[in-house]
Parts: sequence; C-alpha cells; structure tokens
Amino acid sequence: MKAEGALAWVFLALAIVFELSGAGILLISLAGALLFEERLSGPSLLWVTVIVAGIVGLNISAKGH
Repeated sequence: MKAEGALAWVFLALAIVFELSGAGILLISLAGALLFEERLSGPSLLWVTVIVAGIVGLNISAKGH
C-alpha cells in the first residue's frame, strides 16, 4: 500500500513536486510569523530565501527545456 503523497511522485514532474513543497514551507513560515507572531530568526530567513531561490531556479530551468 502506497502513501497518498507518494502518488505525486508518479504523476507529477519532479520539479513541480519540489516547487510545491518549497512553496508550502514558505507559506507555513509566513503564516506562523503573521498569525501566531512567531519570530523568524536570521538563519530561518536565510533558508527560506534559499528555498525561494530554488523555486525560481527550477522555474527558469524548466522554461529552457
């Protein structure tokens, strides 16, 4: 029996799956800061920025194919 999330790997392109998971991490971080007044530390902001840069990079490289 497969986990429901594992089916995404079968039907979606790998870049799209990583993009969606990266966007989810970004949205969860922002929601935590805005709704629950959680403090985002410097390293947290750095890694969220790296995730956003990865999403942009995947979009740019996907358009080249």
